[in-house]
Amino acid sequence: MSKAEKGIVIHPYNPKWKSFFVEEEKLLRLHLDGEFKNVIHIGSTSIEGLDAKPIIDISIALCELKDRGYYEEKLASIGYVHCNGSKFEGWILFEKEDCEQEYHVPLMQYDSVRLFKQILFKIFLEENPEAADLYVRKKKAYLRRQVHRIA
Repeated sequence: MSKAEKGIVIHPYNPKWKSFFVEEEKLLRLHLDGEFKNVIHIGSTSIEGLDAKPIIDISIALCELKDRGYYEEKLASIGYVHCNGSKFEGWILFEKEDCEQEYHVPLMQYDSVRLFKQILFKIFLEENPEAADLYVRKKKAYLRRQVHRIA
């Protein structure tokens, strides 16, 4: 089932998204035993005032990306499952739905181009409100088209 079929919608900015990240970051840091260089709140929910899909995206910049099973063992105890739909090479995606809040956690090497692009895009949207507004409008339009294709 596609995200459009599951009813994904864009929500007004929710100040709780930051506290959801902070609490989840603590949990992830505890279970990854310092094997990372950084834990970063990325995606639209990380940008104050931006409407977004209510999914907390947390990129973990690892010192060394190990095999998927290694992380499955560490993250399963806190509710994460591996997402088979990882679209990009060089990262491993985990998801968690906890009390109606959804989290996506891509694990990748700290020096990956993908991570660098995520951070640059976040900074660009934070520093360019007009571009951020256009980005939200385009996402909403895309989701509306997907819903019409399914109906």
